[in-house]
Amino acid sequence: MARATAARTKADVSGASDRPGATGDIGADVEAQISHLKGEMAKLAEAVSNAGSVIATDVKGNARVRSRQLRQTSQETLADLREQLDEIERQVSGHVRERPLASIAAAAGVGFLIALLTRR
Repeated sequence: MARATAARTKADVSGASDRPGATGDIGADVEAQISHLKGEMAKLAEAVSNAGSVIATDVKGNARVRSRQLRQTSQETLADLREQLDEIERQVSGHVRERPLASIAAAAGVGFLIALLTRR
């Protein structure tokens, strides 16, 4: 009995009063320790789960931000490409108007080359 009181007093002084103390009955002590460990494992599992939730929320937020940035960048790139294509179209149209015979000859030559390449 004196051992159990001394063990409890030592646990109370060290701040670990939630841990089961020794009662002298080995079977009961082991059961109490196992029960205590199960409780600690449950707390640990909950802490890990909460940390995982926080990390997942962070990752989702970062993915949303990055997605918006990529969408904005791709829209800007697409607008630039459209402007370049419009400029090329204007240049080709101007060239065709200035030199219609040369344009027809060039188109015929390109068509002939494509026909040769597709035959093989």
